[in-house]
Amino acid sequence: MDSLRPGVRPTASALMAAVDEAMLQRLVPEPVRIRALDLFLLGRVESRLVSGTRLLGEVRGSRGVYRTVVHVLRGPEGPDAAAQCECPRRARAGLCKHAVALLYAWIHEPATFASLDDRLRRLEERPRGQLLELIHRLVEEEPALLATLDAAGAGPHADTPDAAGGPGEGEREGEAERDEGSTDAPSPARWVLQLERQPDPEPEEVRRWLATLAPPRAEARSPGRGGGDGAPTGAAGPPAEGPAGADPNPVGASPGAGDDGEAAGLRSALSLLLQGALWRQAGLAVAARARGEAAAARWLEQRWQDLARTAVLLGRAPRGPASAAGAECGLTSVVLTAQALGVPALLAASRFLLEGGHEGMALGLARCALERARTPAEVADARARLAQVWLARGQPERALPYLAANFTAQPDAERLAAVEAAARAAGQWDQLAPEVAQHLEALGDAPLLAEFLRRQGAWDELAARLDDPAWRGALPTRLLLAIADGLRRRDPARAAALYREAMARPDAGDPRAIAARWEALAHRLGRDDGLPPGGPDGRGPEGHRDGGA
Repeated sequence: MDSLRPGVRPTASALMAAVDEAMLQRLVPEPVRIRALDLFLLGRVESRLVSGTRLLGEVRGSRGVYRTVVHVLRGPEGPDAAAQCECPRRARAGLCKHAVALLYAWIHEPATFASLDDRLRRLEERPRGQLLELIHRLVEEEPALLATLDAAGAGPHADTPDAAGGPGEGEREGEAERDEGSTDAPSPARWVLQLERQPDPEPEEVRRWLATLAPPRAEARSPGRGGGDGAPTGAAGPPAEGPAGADPNPVGASPGAGDDGEAAGLRSALSLLLQGALWRQAGLAVAARARGEAAAARWLEQRWQDLARTAVLLGRAPRGPASAAGAECGLTSVVLTAQALGVPALLAASRFLLEGGHEGMALGLARCALERARTPAEVADARARLAQVWLARGQPERALPYLAANFTAQPDAERLAAVEAAARAAGQWDQLAPEVAQHLEALGDAPLLAEFLRRQGAWDELAARLDDPAWRGALPTRLLLAIADGLRRRDPARAAALYREAMARPDAGDPRAIAARWEALAHRLGRDDGLPPGGPDGRGPEGHRDGGA
């Protein structure tokens, strides 16, 4: 009965229930935790909502109200988290104080979070007519939702009689009973007819099918699984964690309807017609490439990608033995046509297969892409895809060599972060960090070395290097400010000097941001160090008052 006590999460997943202060101590520096705890204790966390593994809320900061979303992720050492916040710190790595305040609210007052999942489960039991009336009222109260409603009505089934309007006076007898507890699901029959009439569908039509099969979603990804080397350049796509979050019944009938012969036949016919279009587009792309028509070849390859992803997602539809063979043939067609088109197609198909849960096939195509890669960019993209697949399979130690090779070939902060995330997940960062430091030292890349030292908390070594004006002058202003932020408690005088130097640069940015930093530092300075950047009147180089935030 503990789950029914106030303050306990009766409907939370095991992952959400594992969120505790030990997780915050592991992920968040103490200064950020202290400021976040103040926000929570002062009652600044409002409009609290939990949806699956996401926490949403509005946090009232010193300069406004910030909408904040925290995604709770499964990490190697327990729960991990990534956040999206409207505050000025959103472009920097790590959790901001507003996101941590939202986590404190979930840890200590979970019963204050409204559950979106519980409400949707209750709505599933309501008749279709009542749901349409609810949507009608919501759009009247918030007209901005009309664009979302238009997008939802643009799918392949939008022009069917049932989708054209809501229940009216002329409803057929018994329609309410059929609608009770059912959902509107797109039938493949119309798609089959369209493909029969037009074997090579327009790209916009295929993208509408894709939106129906797997509606787009916006979720933060755990470190090392997205961005950086987690995804090849120019290949944006869904996260590597697999099909979680996509429509569980993309082209099937209503829940409980089963996979009868007619539905299986329609899916098989759709799969075969898609395969025909897939092979045609691949053949046309190869022919255009042979004729030297690069622009046409790229356009045709994009059409092939849309069809390939549709074929993979179709294989995820509920099916029985009658339609399983067609789905397997569709995946085989994707693999074979990708091999004919070359490295970019292999990487794209690997991404689609990983999205569809076919990790073994995705791994094979990524290996094939690496073997056939010729340019440095192709090699880097293939390594990144291999790393992404191994991370998705929960084997960061096998992803690490590919990420390290990419970092060694072209070091940058994004690739360094990916290496660190994978190494930490594999428990190898303590052994690898000294080698990374030596490599950066040999490169002579001052900004990258400074970023590395800052991320590792090596403040003493960083402070010693900052004594060199030439080394300090090589650091971009953004990084100089980040280092000064980290030194505010440890060495306030040095932090003040760095703020002054940053403010003197032409790319210092908004003086109000410097003023806010100075305000956080002022109480730690001695009387002689207490002047704001720009002089005793508090004016920056552009004549703005720093204290005007």
